[in-house]
Amino acid sequence: MDDVHLRGRNFLKLLDFSHDEIFHLLDIATDLKIKSKKGVWPGELERKKIAYVSREASALTKVSFEVACADLGIELICVEPDAYGRGEKERVLETARVFNRLFDGIVYCGFRQEIVEELATASGLPAWNGFSKEFHPTQMLADLLTIQEHFGYLEGVKLTFLGDGKSRICNSLIAVCAKMGMHLTICTGEEYFPDLSWVESCSKRFGGTISLTTDPEEGTNGADVLYSDLGAYTEKAGEEEEKKRRGLFPYRVTQELMENAQEEAVFMHCLSPSPIPEEGTESLLCSREVLESGHSIVFDQAENRMHAIKALLYAALQDGEEEE
Repeated sequence: MDDVHLRGRNFLKLLDFSHDEIFHLLDIATDLKIKSKKGVWPGELERKKIAYVSREASALTKVSFEVACADLGIELICVEPDAYGRGEKERVLETARVFNRLFDGIVYCGFRQEIVEELATASGLPAWNGFSKEFHPTQMLADLLTIQEHFGYLEGVKLTFLGDGKSRICNSLIAVCAKMGMHLTICTGEEYFPDLSWVESCSKRFGGTISLTTDPEEGTNGADVLYSDLGAYTEKAGEEEEKKRRGLFPYRVTQELMENAQEEAVFMHCLSPSPIPEEGTESLLCSREVLESGHSIVFDQAENRMHAIKALLYAALQDGEEEE
């Protein structure tokens, strides 16, 4: 894939990239990860400045961008959301155009997908969607990198998602698994099924296998990956959160469910918002036994978010420069 170059490209959702381009990004991430372990840091991006604009807090996403930028010599400048206005579309788009004069790229987090795409167009700069209300593309690239590292391949991997099928993680997995030839099973209550038109659209477009079930044993049987994005329950939860907790609790990943999957199955989780269940607390994402078991690769996954982001920054700002 030496002829694949992504310099200047926006990264707004993974569906915008071809199969070869996604593997090219994974190759860059792998190469940069190996170099970083050896203490080798690319210096071509020094003096580049990137704006980080977030309307929804995510410590892991923010610190991943900070470390990735530091390793590449990029200065990441956090911009208060008020600088972009709160609801005044014209002001938001005008600010994006001003940023074109000040920065080399912009990271957006927590905006609606539609707004992210409009802002990227208005700024005329490389733009990265850290995560939107609807999708989480940086997490998906990190997940693909982690699965590829563990299994050595992506096509044919059987992944079972347990949790809220309407979440941005599940929305993203539906598209990415179908595109990369993976088999996705969504295991949740009917009330939390994803948009079926989105499932059908991705299945038809890419030919991927996507199935839905309310039965945790059926859904995890023979799976290679069990993936959850459920947070921990707190006593301060409101009525809606309590209702959701009750509805999703049967899909908590336990050691019994892990044993129902393939013998070498792994457990994945994006570690947000409440990653680790404390002793004596009721957790929705998994038991501590699962989290601390040999099946868990959640900390590899968390580290790979930074390496994936580093690859995205490098690809848009440097990739193919020597050939120009």
